[in-house]
Amino acid sequence: MGNKLSIIFLLHCSVLISAKAQNPIAPDSVALHINSSTTAPSLTLWQTDSCLYAQRLDSLQSEICLVYNTQVQKHIGIYTGYRKNEICNMLEQGQYYFPIFEKALKAYHIPALFKYLPVIESALNVHAVSPSGATGLWQFMYATGKNYHLLINEYLDERKDPIQASYAAAKYIREAYNELGDWLLALAAYNSGTGAIKRAIVKAGTKNYWQLQPYLSAQTQKYIPAFIAATYIMEYPHRHQITASKKGTITQVDTVYVTQNIHLKTLNNSLSLPQHQLLLLNPSYKKGIIRASPQNPQRLVIPQVTCSHYANLYDALNGDSFVESSDSTVQINNTPIIKPEVATASAITLHVPK
Repeated sequence: MGNKLSIIFLLHCSVLISAKAQNPIAPDSVALHINSSTTAPSLTLWQTDSCLYAQRLDSLQSEICLVYNTQVQKHIGIYTGYRKNEICNMLEQGQYYFPIFEKALKAYHIPALFKYLPVIESALNVHAVSPSGATGLWQFMYATGKNYHLLINEYLDERKDPIQASYAAAKYIREAYNELGDWLLALAAYNSGTGAIKRAIVKAGTKNYWQLQPYLSAQTQKYIPAFIAATYIMEYPHRHQITASKKGTITQVDTVYVTQNIHLKTLNNSLSLPQHQLLLLNPSYKKGIIRASPQNPQRLVIPQVTCSHYANLYDALNGDSFVESSDSTVQINNTPIIKPEVATASAITLHVPK
């Protein structure tokens, strides 16, 4: 190129977008070539957009090296194109789910931006099941879920529990990071396992994700660009005229523990809720039945309780009722079963009537 200088994403022909010092830029990062002996040419619309995307990602100041390149741009184009409506829905759902994810990630000292991982895993569909059987927001396989102490039986699948699954996913990511020493590699390991990443490191002779990327499976090669693009679009939706849907997703909730068997239909009637709402807030209960005991209390998430519903709720949770199961009819004894807890999503304490 003679005496031409390669400058990464020159903004207004004067600002150099900084790369994270500890990680080299991806080999295919888009570069704008400018002759040092002449006046810089005007940027094309595509180049200007690229500059802005790179600057926005860089400004997030994350421990994760959020490189912008042609691979990332391809996925951003998908999210701002035919999946735009889906992003609108996820922005609304995220108002409930993201605080839950953030709390779990914080407990394991993981960068908060990992909360966007379920965007590419499940599109924030708590009931998502992949062709291989991966289930829930974080897409746990059966064996992996069991290994991370998620309960899976006839009545319960905690892979669909936003809280339990988030802590299990955070533990997995932290263990992968401790083993690999890099957040992008830990992210790739979530998709393909740490063994596959270690083999790629040996083949490539480097721990830089973008340099060892060709040694990974086709799915994992797309995984990191998709995550970076999802992070970009969830952080800057307004830059692309994308706003959250307004379908009435519940964000203010209370959390209680039940110590007896109960059917969610009973509570739906007591709280005058649409049939689907309690099932949506408690997706891990396969048959809409909570099987619990004083020795094995189970979490119940409900819309924030108003004063007018206190008496009905208390009666429903503490009164005599019957629950049908596949093996027998179980009578519920009349014993107190509510205890106060700070709600996960809204930080509201449920005060129990005495």
